[in-house]
Amino acid sequence: MHDPRVGTGASENSKAVEAALARRRAPRGLTVASPSSPTLRACAFGALLLGIAACSTQSSPTPALPPPPALHKASAAREGLTDGGSFRITWRPVPDPPPLNELFSVDVAVTGASDRTEPHVVDAVDVDAGMPGHGHGMNTRPITTPLGDGRYSAAGLLFHMPGEWELVVKVTSGELTEVARFTQMVD
Repeated sequence: MHDPRVGTGASENSKAVEAALARRRAPRGLTVASPSSPTLRACAFGALLLGIAACSTQSSPTPALPPPPALHKASAAREGLTDGGSFRITWRPVPDPPPLNELFSVDVAVTGASDRTEPHVVDAVDVDAGMPGHGHGMNTRPITTPLGDGRYSAAGLLFHMPGEWELVVKVTSGELTEVARFTQMVD
């Protein structure tokens, strides 16, 4: 049996909701508008436009932030003595700064510890790098080539992740082997 108080269709349900809203008692002086009222929709649209306008206008433009400092600068020393103090090592990455995840080379110059201008010819110079904080080295093995006059080029270096790298230059001259270590930040 059909109960006249129960709606059967979607339009009857929405009419019932509108009627219930209209029956609510509004405070004195106010009228309750139905949700489909053109006045209510116009007010909502106006409020939306005012909100957008308020957000899009500013009294003064926001100043641009300065760029962050470069983290891939070399440590202050691209020159230093080997651990035994016999040799002075000067180095420069090519390109400078060394890129992340791309092959690069390092130019190395070996001089005597006391005289920076006199090249020191040695038997071998090996260049390698690692991340002491992570306990690993590079994924490549650089090849060092003598260029003459105490200058060497190490090709095939690859910093495969950002962070603090340690460049290691090992110098061998006769029975003497000494090492110089340099910090390089890469981002």
